[in-house]
Amino acid sequence: MEFRHGRSMLVRNIWRLAVLRICSVAGTEEAQSCETETRCPGRIIVVGAGLAGLVAAQSLRHANCDVVVLEANDHVGGRAAGILHGPFEGLEQGAQWIHGGERNVVMMALLHLYNMPTLRVGGNTDFEGDDEKHHFFADRFNDSLKAQAFRQYEEAKVLFERAAQIRKSDVSVRDAWATVLSKLPQRDAELLEWQLRVRSEQNWATQMDDVGLRLAELATYSDFDSSAPHHGGDFRFTSSGELLAKLSEGLDLRLNTKVKSIHFEKDDRLMVQTDQTIYQGAAVIVTASLAVLQRHQIHFHPPMPSSFLAALGRFQMGQLGKLFVKFTPGQCPIGETTYLLSRLVSRTSRRLLYYCIREDVPSTVALVCLVGGPSYEAARQCTVHEVVQELKEMYPHMAPGAVEDVHFVSFEEDPHVLGSWTSGKVGSSSSDFDIFQQKNSRGLYFAGEHTCRLMYGSLQAAAVSGARAALQVISATDLSSAWPFFQKNLLPDLAKPSIMMQAMQAARTKTR
Repeated sequence: MEFRHGRSMLVRNIWRLAVLRICSVAGTEEAQSCETETRCPGRIIVVGAGLAGLVAAQSLRHANCDVVVLEANDHVGGRAAGILHGPFEGLEQGAQWIHGGERNVVMMALLHLYNMPTLRVGGNTDFEGDDEKHHFFADRFNDSLKAQAFRQYEEAKVLFERAAQIRKSDVSVRDAWATVLSKLPQRDAELLEWQLRVRSEQNWATQMDDVGLRLAELATYSDFDSSAPHHGGDFRFTSSGELLAKLSEGLDLRLNTKVKSIHFEKDDRLMVQTDQTIYQGAAVIVTASLAVLQRHQIHFHPPMPSSFLAALGRFQMGQLGKLFVKFTPGQCPIGETTYLLSRLVSRTSRRLLYYCIREDVPSTVALVCLVGGPSYEAARQCTVHEVVQELKEMYPHMAPGAVEDVHFVSFEEDPHVLGSWTSGKVGSSSSDFDIFQQKNSRGLYFAGEHTCRLMYGSLQAAAVSGARAALQVISATDLSSAWPFFQKNLLPDLAKPSIMMQAMQAARTKTR
């Protein structure tokens, strides 16, 4: 393992081209705003203290705005928060990896700002850990079968993408893969099904049957550099709690404050009704999760337009849980040469331990297993005995009593979150994100992983959308500040995703 910092030339080009594009074509008034000062309209209310809310609030604070953050939970961080109590305290119950590693300029900029180290674990888009530390179990541990599965996936993906390009109507990702799967021998189909299940759960926190191809193919959330090595450079937090604590510094945070409704007043001010009191402001940034919005846990008066609700309904939140397994000190059967432990499973399997990360914790070792699909419900009710039985199939000489405790967590069970992250249903498209990204003359803005067209469903999407919303509020794109999202060499026009996408395509063309 090693600690590394830096940025790839590709992503630097993406951000640089985006900024040049904005300041050269946005028109006289908008181009001049690249040199303007802050214009805070008054008190700004941020709903939610997850990563998007904290980045939005800090952006506003660095612009000398009056900002208050309302958070329904008793802690900050949202889906980036770690386990706060109990035998698994300190482990990450939510976001854990920085996909793209040092090429992820959004997250690395924050980590550099606060001098926080990152741990390189390697991995490609969906399989964390360097290849030699990824141990794959079928009937036995089998590296050659693992290599065959990865090689076969790459070959099958070429056929899949050719077929996807000529489709005129949207279908599920499962239907799009069906033709490829139907042409494979049984063993090859089993290996591909394993790959597809894991990739679907990692990308969308749900099964391929539920995901629309059109939006899924727009941007895999960790696709920073298509020329990256197969087992390239994913990073992970040494502690997400430290980053969240830094992002919380200096903010007016109101925890245990659930927002019930947002009212548009006749004097162009907004009134936010909570379960305790009423707040008034000139603008509101809503970072509540997609599921909270879909279930109308926050009421808008007057109601949001039907076009907003229709687009909102074309998104979905998946459910991916984490099963934590703690070993008795000195009795973990999984050696230090393992980072990722995976197991061949079918699409209908309810096995628990098919994608597990080995973690060193104080005085012992833990497994952190991601579980989705049919395994999700099984994990919610699993016992230590069931976990031990699966471990013994892989490690028959494991000592009795080696497993000390198990613990399952899922954000579905958090009433203020209600799910993992966002994907698009069949029929969704990139234009559906417009409901979140258009500047709102009424002073209402949205941020969160579900609101960012580029790299949606990720930490970087949350951070980018938070900064974007703050910049929409203050109507300025260049502020002389150490805050990274105010720097020209990092900050594209976060309010103009179409320009960002154009810049990305141009940058990739130049690097080929």
